[in-house]
Amino acid sequence: MDPVQPFYHVRHSLEFQAPVEEVFAHWTAFTGLPRYLDGVESVRELGHSRYLFELGGSNGRTFIWDAVITRLVPNQYLEWGSDSQSPIQCSGRARFRERAGSTRLDLEIEYGPASGRAAGEANLFLERSLPGYLAKGSHMMTDLIETGFAGL
Repeated sequence: MDPVQPFYHVRHSLEFQAPVEEVFAHWTAFTGLPRYLDGVESVRELGHSRYLFELGGSNGRTFIWDAVITRLVPNQYLEWGSDSQSPIQCSGRARFRERAGSTRLDLEIEYGPASGRAAGEANLFLERSLPGYLAKGSHMMTDLIETGFAGL
C-alpha cells in the first residue's frame, strides 16, 4: 500500500521507561486505543490484519474507515494504511527502539483529504484535533505502561 498524498502530516516521538516488548504489545492492541485517544470512539478487528476505526467529530458526527496492517516486525516496526475505498485516507509508521531499559517510539501519520458528504468537517477535525488527541493519548499510554494506571 502506497503512502497517501498528505493533507495532514504528524510526527511524534515518545520515550517509555519500559521494555520494547511491553510497549509494542500495548501499541499493537488496536482495540484498546479508545482508552488513550479521546477522539477514537472504537476500533473493531475485522480479521486478516484489518481494523475498522471510528472517530467522533463535532455535532455527534462520526468518521469511519478501514485500516490494514501492511507490515509488522515484532518489537521493531509497524506500518498501516487505509483501505482504498475509505472516506478518510491514512497511512503511518511506528518504529520501536530499545535503549538501556527504555523504549523510544517514533510515530509518523499522514492523512489525505477526506471525501464524501462530510469531507470538510472531517478534514477540519483531523487538522485541529489530531495533534491534541495524540499528545494527551501519549501521556495516558505512558502512564499505563510505566505505572499500570492511565490517569486523566
